[in-house]
Amino acid sequence: LRYIGFEICEDNLHDKAYFEDAVMDKAVLLTAYLCQEFGITLDNVHDHSELSSMGLASNHADISHWLKVYGLTMDDFRAAVASALVEGIDVRTDTHP
Repeated sequence: LRYIGFEICEDNLHDKAYFEDAVMDKAVLLTAYLCQEFGITLDNVHDHSELSSMGLASNHADISHWLKVYGLTMDDFRAAVASALVEGIDVRTDTHP
């Protein structure tokens, strides 16, 4: 199994601009890039609590804390990563086509 983890900063979870930029744009692009670069499949993209249940991470729930505030789930995050992989990604310019 291949896993790479990274943290998403959390404040009061109500800064929608931060959520859209850092979580749903940059984190999606970083995840898509890492999946592409290291051959990680979407079924191996998890938050900490999911990984904890597999014995692979500490038991806290970022990024799900953010996602719940905005009515999303890890499945929505994975779907956004899948879309980024289809659209193509370029993390060097912080944009995608």
